[in-house]
Amino acid sequence: MTDSGIMDEENRLLATIAKHLGIPFVKREDGMGKTRGWDSLAQVSLLLDMEQAIGIKIPPTMFGKLVTAGSIADFFREQRQAST
Repeated sequence: MTDSGIMDEENRLLATIAKHLGIPFVKREDGMGKTRGWDSLAQVSLLLDMEQAIGIKIPPTMFGKLVTAGSIADFFREQRQAST
């Protein structure tokens, strides 16, 4: 994937996170407890919805580590790259 393709994918993931949280946008550093509406319940709901939408299973051990928009985007990008 080209650099622009990676950025497009990340921008789509960030937009999906923002939409799920009902806010206009998120940055990579935004996360649970730091972003309006992103509490522990929203975190679980977000990750479960993203699993379904993207089709990549998140191991339960990762739920506590994927607490920023950037870490979530990195996880899904790495999983997609590993599957190709």
